[in-house]
Amino acid sequence: MPLAIPSSLRISPATDDGVDVQANYAVLQTLVDDETRILSAGRYIDRLVRDGDVLKFKSRTCVYDTVIVPNSLIYPL
Repeated sequence: MPLAIPSSLRISPATDDGVDVQANYAVLQTLVDDETRILSAGRYIDRLVRDGDVLKFKSRTCVYDTVIVPNSLIYPL
């Protein structure tokens, strides 16, 4: 099973429209008797909005830097 590794969050100052949050990620896979491979790398760009005392996702965009996402990657990024 691939391993997804998110980075620390970069949180912009809150506005009346919400909060912008970004994080980098990498998805790695190591098979038996094979070297570790990077299946995908990129960043998440999120917009959070306040709903009472809770922050909820208004949008999430995944921008991947890798040219090709392998067919073997069956989990959503």
